[in-house]
Amino acid sequence: MSSELQGKTVAFAVASEGTEQVELTDPWKAVVDAGGTPKLLSIESGTVQADDLPAFCSKMVETIATGRTASPTAAS
Repeated sequence: MSSELQGKTVAFAVASEGTEQVELTDPWKAVVDAGGTPKLLSIESGTVQADDLPAFCSKMVETIATGRTASPTAAS
């Protein structure tokens, strides 16, 4: 794990619908691997769904109102 982003927070702004899974999970993993802290943001509170993988969609939830962040990881 690199420490390039150690102590940094990187925001991922996404729409509540129409987000492609790999457009979020690959950069998210890169931020984590570089020592950063990713945060998922949206203009609406509630659920954010990623296209192409229903199991992933059910796990990738950001409750903006409470500030709770779920890490987007694909189901195995």
